[in-house]
Amino acid sequence: MHKAFAGRGRDWDDLETVLIRQHGKLNLAQAREELKPLLELKGEPKELDRLERALATVERRLRAKP
Repeated sequence: MHKAFAGRGRDWDDLETVLIRQHGKLNLAQAREELKPLLELKGEPKELDRLERALATVERRLRAKP
């Protein structure tokens, strides 16, 4: 989730790749819990919404695979 904190364009692309490769292995609740205060300190709490959108995108892509 460090990629979400850094928040650069390439980081978000990398994060989606990590989410796909590690699907079902990540503790997403813990990641959200730890990331939220960090993003608030950084002044970018809306990036948590971006993470949720990335997670939803990954879920859709994985469901669409044959």
